[in-house]
Amino acid sequence: MSPPKAAEVPRPGVAAGRPIDHPTMKKDEASIESVEPAAPVSEGDTATDINNTDAQRQQTRARDPLADRIDNLTAQLEEEKFMSRERIKDLDAEVVKREREINDLEVRVRIVF
Repeated sequence: MSPPKAAEVPRPGVAAGRPIDHPTMKKDEASIESVEPAAPVSEGDTATDINNTDAQRQQTRARDPLADRIDNLTAQLEEEKFMSRERIKDLDAEVVKREREINDLEVRVRIVF
């Protein structure tokens, strides 16, 4: 028996053969994986309590380790870009300094000869 072809292998996050974020998919067609469970509601909960629970869930989701890693790498990249620009400025200044030294030496050589 041959191994399944790529098209036959089920992919996570696919409902009815279409990706969850497919533009024609209705919200009620989304797979179970994409549906977030509702916050548990007690008899004494008010709308504010329920909204606070939803806000906490969103805040927890915002602390996704992958998103944190992306943020950290982006910050590192920005820092490296800044340092590279500073290094280029330093190297440009060094080139100008060396060119002046060369010009001074050329003038001295002309005077001597």
